Amino acid sequence: SWTLLLSPSVGLLNAVLKGFGHPLPIEIERKFLMMKRPDPDIFPVHTVPIEIRQAYLGDEHLTRIRSRAQAGQGALYYRTQKFPTDSAMAEIEREYRISAPEYFEAFFNLRHPDHEEIVKIRYNFIWKNQHFELDFFKSPWELKELTLLEAELLNENDPLEVPPWLGDFTEVTGDKKFKNLNLSRKRAAP
Repeated sequence: SWTLLLSPSVGLLNAVLKGFGHPLPIEIERKFLMMKRPDPDIFPVHTVPIEIRQAYLGDEHLTRIRSRAQAGQGALYYRTQKFPTDSAMAEIEREYRISAPEYFEAFFNLRHPDHEEIVKIRYNFIWKNQHFELDFFKSPWELKELTLLEAELLNENDPLEVPPWLGDFTEVTGDKKFKNLNLSRKRAAP
């Protein structure tokens, strides 16, 4: 079971599993906090806004359920579990497509009581052969000014150039307070 692999060496584990013919679903990304929200309408690259709604379940792994839709049409639903590795930028990710009834059953009956639903608009784009995801948060209300950029990598040592036209940023890779799980935690009312 992959759940036993909670803190593996990413390179070693990948090599061993590939040797046995089992690919490991590793997600490698760097994350950046944007100082100012950029305007996607003036980007020099094509972007597609996707609305993402996600919640966490009250199971032992805090499984994430997520819906993704473009312009409110054609939603796809996913169930995801993530497990840490020894790297700040890599996680083992097990993701499955689920049906709309499965998503809504989990959303209304199995949600963790200490976590709120996150709603964000994601702009995916490619720049200089690099894949980026720019997230504008809509809820919870405390996150409405938050803008995060993620760069998806194939290897941890891949060179990365953040597009200068996005503006100023601070790298927050490995900072747990910027993980979606922690962003979804309910806060005391002001």
